Amino acid sequence: MIAMAILAFFALGGFLVFEIFNISINDFRIAGGILLFILSIEGLLWKEEARWISSEDVAVVPLATPLMAGPGAIYTVIYLMQGPYGATVTLFAILSNIIIQWVLLFYSERVLRTIGKTGSTIISRIMAFILSAIAIGMIREGITAILVGLT
Repeated sequence: MIAMAILAFFALGGFLVFEIFNISINDFRIAGGILLFILSIEGLLWKEEARWISSEDVAVVPLATPLMAGPGAIYTVIYLMQGPYGATVTLFAILSNIIIQWVLLFYSERVLRTIGKTGSTIISRIMAFILSAIAIGMIREGITAILVGLT
C-alpha cells in the first residue's frame, strides 16, 4: 500500500514537485542512478549482521522504497503521465504492478524454502549486480541528455 501511494502521488503530482524544486527529469535520473548504485553495492557487500533497519521501518525501507517504488518506477509513472497514456492507464498500471508484487511477496516464503539460504544469497547478489548496471545506465542517460542540451 505504501508503494502504491508513493507511485500514485508521483503519477499525479510528480511533475509539479519537479517544477517547484526546479528539478529536471535528467537530474532525477542521475540522482536515482546514484542511489540505486549505492543500494546495489550494499546488496553485493551485505552481511547479515550489518543490517540495522528496525522492524517497523521494513515496510517502507527497503521494501516500499526504493525496491517497489524506487526512482525507476517513479520516473516511469511521471513519464507515462506526461506521455500518450494519461492518468487512467498509468494508475491502472500502478495497481496491477502492486497486485503482482503482493502475490510474489505472499509466496516468497515458499520460494525461500525451496531455494534455501545459499540460493537466496546467490540470487540477491546477481540481482544487486544487475541493479548496479541499471543504475549506471540511468546515470549515463542523465549525463548524456544534459550534455546534449548544452551544445
